[in-house]
Amino acid sequence: MIKYITLLILILSSFLTCLEGRESDNITNISAQVWKNQESINAYLPAKTEGNYNKHNIKYNIPYSKFLIGNMGLKAYSQQNPQLKVSHPLVKIDATYYHNYTEVNGQIGYEFYISDDKVMSRIDYHTSDWVHTDSEYIRYHCSSDKAIAKEAMFILDERIEEFFTYFPQRNHELDSLRIHKLDYFYCPDLNTIELLTSYKTRGILFLNQDYVVSTYPAHFHEVTHFLINYYLKNNEIYTHTFLQEGLAVALGGRGGQSTDALMEAGKFLLDTGMVTHTDYFDAIKFQGEHPSLSYPVAGLLTRIMLDHYSVDEYLTLYKRYSNSEGKFDIIEELDWLTKDVIDEYVQTNNFRSVYFSAEGEDFLDIYNGQSLKISASKEMFQFKSIGDINFDFANNSFKEVANGRYSLNCSSQEIKLTDNLLDEIISSWSINFTLTGEEIPFKGGYYQFYLKKSIFR
Repeated sequence: MIKYITLLILILSSFLTCLEGRESDNITNISAQVWKNQESINAYLPAKTEGNYNKHNIKYNIPYSKFLIGNMGLKAYSQQNPQLKVSHPLVKIDATYYHNYTEVNGQIGYEFYISDDKVMSRIDYHTSDWVHTDSEYIRYHCSSDKAIAKEAMFILDERIEEFFTYFPQRNHELDSLRIHKLDYFYCPDLNTIELLTSYKTRGILFLNQDYVVSTYPAHFHEVTHFLINYYLKNNEIYTHTFLQEGLAVALGGRGGQSTDALMEAGKFLLDTGMVTHTDYFDAIKFQGEHPSLSYPVAGLLTRIMLDHYSVDEYLTLYKRYSNSEGKFDIIEELDWLTKDVIDEYVQTNNFRSVYFSAEGEDFLDIYNGQSLKISASKEMFQFKSIGDINFDFANNSFKEVANGRYSLNCSSQEIKLTDNLLDEIISSWSINFTLTGEEIPFKGGYYQFYLKKSIFR
C-alpha cells in the first residue's frame, strides 16, 4: 500500500512538472524575439505603458522603440564580441509573472516582466503596490512606509518653475506638466533603488519611460535632465557630458549638495590650478575625471554660459553637441570663456554663504540658547555655536531640536549646514577649500560666523 501511494505521488509530481513545463513553453520568450527584431517589442507593450511614456511628447532620434532605450549597448557589446554566449532566460517568479532578460557574459539587458504576453519594466513591476501622491507638477511614487514631506514637494515644484526662468515657456510646458505629471519614484534606501534600477546609485533619470528614481525627496539634478529634454521635445540620446552635467549642476546641484555650495568648490578648483577651465570641453577628459572635480567646474562654467548666451544661442550649442552615437568633438565655441571672465563673474555673483566678518551690518539678537546664539541683520545671521547642533527654523524663528530640520556641524576647520528635509548640504566651508588657511573664529566658548539668510527656505 505504501509503495502504491508513493508511486501515485511520483506520478502526480511528474504530471504537475510536465504541466508547468508546458506552461513555460507557452510563454513567449520576448527578450529573445526583441534581440533578433527590435520592432517586435511593440506587439507586447500594453496601452497603459505606451500612453505613459508618450505623455510628455519627448522623442529621440533612434531607429527603435523609446521603451528600449538603455538596451542597445548590450547588443553592440555582443556584436563586438561574437565569441561570447548570449542567453535569454525565462524565469517564473510567481503565479502571474515571468522574469525575462538577455544575458551576455554576466551583463543583463532587454529585461522584462511578462504576464499574459504583455511586458512591464523592472521599475513598474517592483513598484506595482506603491502608493502615489501628486504635487503641482510631480506624481510621487512611494513605498507605504516612506512618504515624502509636503514641504519637500513644494520645494521641488518651486525649482521646476525656476527652470523656466532660464528657459522661458514656448508651448505651455508648465500647463502640460501640471496635467500629466513627472513620475518620481522615491526610494527609502540604497537597496531599494538598486532593486528598482539594478544600479548602485542615489538617483537616475530613465529616458525610456521619463522616470526619475531617487533616494532624495527633491533631486533636482535628475529632474533638470528631464526638463531640458522636455523643453526640447526632440532629442538625441547623448549630449556632451560637460554640457549635460554642467546644466544639471548649474540649476540643480548634485545629489546631496546645493548649487551654490558646488559653485564655490568649482571656483576653488580653478583658482588652485587643480583644474584648467578648458579641460572638460573634451568629453573624454570629463568622463575620465572624478565627479567631485568635474561637476563643480562644469556647473560654474554653465552658470556663466547661461547668463552670457541668449536662450536660442545656448540651446543651439547644446544641440550641436548632441547625437545618438555618444562620440563628441572638443567644444570649440567657448574661446570667450577665459579665466578673467570667470573671475569677474564670481566677483559680481558671489556664491559664498559663510563669512567670518560682516562689517556695516547691524545685528539684533533673536535666539539665545545654551548651545546656539543667533542674531540677525537684513541680509545675514550671526551664529555662535558650541559645535554640532540640530535646530528648526521657520518664520524667522530658531529652536534647538534633537531631530530638527537643519543639522549644523562646525569645528575650527569646517562648517557644514545640512537641510535634513532634502538630505542636502546647503552651505559649507572648509579650510581645505580656501587659499588663505584661515580658521573659524572661536571666542568665549563659541565658534562664530555669519550665514546668508537666503540659504534658508
